[in-house]
Amino acid sequence: MGIDIFDQQDLRAYVTVTHHCLLKAVENLMKELGQDSSKIERKSKGFLEVW
Repeated sequence: MGIDIFDQQDLRAYVTVTHHCLLKAVENLMKELGQDSSKIERKSKGFLEVW
């Protein structure tokens, strides 16, 4: 039994939101530590290729 298109869209949306939230949290942490957040790798290499 596979995942239908609607489940794939939901999964992609969840992963995208999680990815963006994690990036924002890391940026905020780096600011607090006085580090440069521009060096963060922002592209995902996961199975959904989140941007």
